[in-house]
Amino acid sequence: QDGSAKLFNTMKEPIEELLSEGKSVKMMALALAGYARFMTGVDEQGRLITLLDPLVDTLKDCAERLFLYIEEDKETVNLSHTTDFLEVIFGSKLAQDERLAQQVFEWAYELRCVGCAAVLEKLSKKTIYEPIKPYIEHAVSLKVAQKEASM
Repeated sequence: QDGSAKLFNTMKEPIEELLSEGKSVKMMALALAGYARFMTGVDEQGRLITLLDPLVDTLKDCAERLFLYIEEDKETVNLSHTTDFLEVIFGSKLAQDERLAQQVFEWAYELRCVGCAAVLEKLSKKTIYEPIKPYIEHAVSLKVAQKEASM
């Protein structure tokens, strides 16, 4: 019922810290893009979502503009709709950080183009596979070498 306040209270300081240290905010940005998608008030099947947030009117307007303009050419869209959404939640200083705004926009673009389930599936495969990729590749190369040696 107060998602925007929860985001402010739980994410503002960690995002600021990550940005100040030059670290990635990619996963934080995904959460924010997902919240923006939710705040459009319509799910991916076109069903209405009941929105209960003290800032619902402003957030819904910003979220709708963010997702509406994603249908335009991705390369020519500026980040103003993304920063507007972020400013409502975090204030202007954090909203104006282009690194955060760009990441939120990139995730919003993905959510708009392929949907939430596809984004999460792709992310889960990459997240699970990437750390062990060298070991898998090594195991495959050993198997190939063993097969070739037995021929």
